[in-house]
Amino acid sequence: MNFFKVRTFGPLLAEYDDGTVDVYLKIGSLNAVKFHAPESYATEIKKDLELKLVKINKDEFEQLLNNHFSEYKIIDFDEADIELYHGTDAKMIRMSKEQRQAHKSYCKQAIEFLYPIYKAKFYDGNSGDYWGSIYKTSLDKETTENLIKALNCYRKMLIDHPLYQYPEGVIFLTHNYDEAEVYAEKSFAGGEFGHIAYYMCKAANILFPDLEPDKETSSAIKYVLEFGNKEREPVVKTVKNFKIKLLKDENGGSILGHSSNNGFRYHYDFLDAD
Repeated sequence: MNFFKVRTFGPLLAEYDDGTVDVYLKIGSLNAVKFHAPESYATEIKKDLELKLVKINKDEFEQLLNNHFSEYKIIDFDEADIELYHGTDAKMIRMSKEQRQAHKSYCKQAIEFLYPIYKAKFYDGNSGDYWGSIYKTSLDKETTENLIKALNCYRKMLIDHPLYQYPEGVIFLTHNYDEAEVYAEKSFAGGEFGHIAYYMCKAANILFPDLEPDKETSSAIKYVLEFGNKEREPVVKTVKNFKIKLLKDENGGSILGHSSNNGFRYHYDFLDAD
């Protein structure tokens, strides 16, 4: 057998002669878990982790196992019996997949129209906070702070920052229920992308009252504001008995590179599976 540890983060792997692996891993505040994975998953792990995967001898492996994984729960690779949480808004759950795609399209159209305007007016690449001059406008504190967060999020999306990408069929999960409740409260406008669009549109009505977007863009902005102004319905969905191979760290890589303080990306649109 071959034995590996993951540099810094601590997960352990025991690789069998047939290429399958036993994986020992801590998921957030949960007790440690162990699962047996096929050769294809082992190959994926090695590709994702690259230099973070360090080969060790049997004695070191057993010492690390005793020190950090003396107690663990055995879970199934295809039906992991642990709970993770997703914070969202009930309005999104009631929408069909096609409706959620249309929602994202409206948000995208509004953002792509408004962001260049905000950037031309307020962005300062030489400043530490980039958008500091927005604090000098007539916006209230809550709108100002959320607008700046929205602009920073979208700026990072544009430079392909892995934490700020929102592909179809991927949701954010956390092991911390309280954290999921916070995300649920923020999801009133339709997830992170909707949150960005909502505050760009809300502030634009005050900062740029003379804007004259085309008819389609006007309709998109109107939709974003109307949706975000509806009654808020925060809800936390529990995800359990999921497939390990669909669970990634928040950067989209192997969960063996996962930090216990962060969340996960789950590559499955479970809202359509209920």
